[in-house]
Amino acid sequence: MTYKKTFLRAISGTLLCFGVMGYGHAEEVLRIPGTEAFHPMLVELAEAFNASHINLKVVIPDPVGSRGGIKALLAGEAPLASVSRDLKQNEAAHGLVYRQFAESQVVFVVHPSVTGVKRLTKEQVLGIYSGKIDNWKDVGGPDHKIYPITRDGGSTLKALIRYFPEFGNIDKLRAKETYNSEESADLASRYKYTIAYVPLGLIDDKSLNIIEVEGLSPSSDDLDAVGNHVLIKYGLVHRNDPDENVKSFLRYLATPKADAIMARHGSRPTLTVLSSSQY
Repeated sequence: MTYKKTFLRAISGTLLCFGVMGYGHAEEVLRIPGTEAFHPMLVELAEAFNASHINLKVVIPDPVGSRGGIKALLAGEAPLASVSRDLKQNEAAHGLVYRQFAESQVVFVVHPSVTGVKRLTKEQVLGIYSGKIDNWKDVGGPDHKIYPITRDGGSTLKALIRYFPEFGNIDKLRAKETYNSEESADLASRYKYTIAYVPLGLIDDKSLNIIEVEGLSPSSDDLDAVGNHVLIKYGLVHRNDPDENVKSFLRYLATPKADAIMARHGSRPTLTVLSSSQY
């Protein structure tokens, strides 16, 4: 009995040593905090990456916004941040590098209760958000009050104003303000007679109808066409000396498999193939 116990302890100790010495290599984690604009797409990209990479796990935490992601990066809490805008001058001064990897449309959406409305003119959109038009029947819809939803700043609103300057000139938006685009999409899908504007990728799993606005195409089939899309940039930010984990994920984003995931979320890949010498 003593011999057996001694033998089992020896075997257990040997196996433990093998584990410590690398035979049970610990999984590394790459956290990417940041924007909500393409959060569902980034989660799917991370899951696909994790499925083919044993020793590295990409984790996408709850959105904290582009600013929050960059703040975490500068604080050393994460080596990579997701953003839906270019770097500001003071951020770039810290030696940060911005890498755009995709772009998507900003589209106007309505709750399914808004029947009979397929398209709006720019004047009608301005009227709705200024409060001059407050009933759907005035634009061909049901006889019910309109509940517009807007952003309190942020990259989605800025992208819309770049294409639609008059939207930024409304003295007082008669609309419910949200802190991020994901909240806008969620509210519009939950509450009847609402209208909102959100990145196309955020409506994948929501019951929302896209409304064509004069001059804006709601289709993702022709993103190269000039002047008929409000585009928002999707990017990642890192320090100028990224580690191998960051490089590995960036290289993955330039693969055909990643391209296919982005396309399913209504986005167009913009990252060219990266060689090992680049990343």
